[in-house]
Amino acid sequence: MNSPDPDRLRYAQIAGAAARHAQGWRLTADEEARAIAELTEAAAGRADLLAERAGTALGFGEGRPDAARYRQIAELCIAAGADQALIERWIKVGRERAAATAAIPYTGLPPGGLMLLARAWGLLLACVWQLLLARAWQLLLARAWRLAPS
Repeated sequence: MNSPDPDRLRYAQIAGAAARHAQGWRLTADEEARAIAELTEAAAGRADLLAERAGTALGFGEGRPDAARYRQIAELCIAAGADQALIERWIKVGRERAAATAAIPYTGLPPGGLMLLARAWGLLLACVWQLLLARAWQLLLARAWRLAPS
């Protein structure tokens, strides 16, 4: 069995820490210091991975309603020591990812969601039918019980 790529695991730790701390509004000095400390620890000296997260956040967040949060992610990564020479390359990647995401039509349902919705609806109808049948049997038995000779 192949083990996961350690760089991707470290990147995921960086991305998770950045997302956890980025609020989209101004952080207090203490909040910012904690965020930078956590990112620095998660990066473990990998300025290239901090740059990757900063760049992809900037590129992906361009023009989005939550762009301020993506900018804050980048700012935190830069403050934690991202290699600023690499960020521009990753901005392009972030833009490409945003374009790929935008190209996927929104159907309002997750993949396979229509089938899941149909199954859920069928299950609901089956439950209602069972309840109706059970109630009908109760009424029939009650009527039969009342009509039975004592």
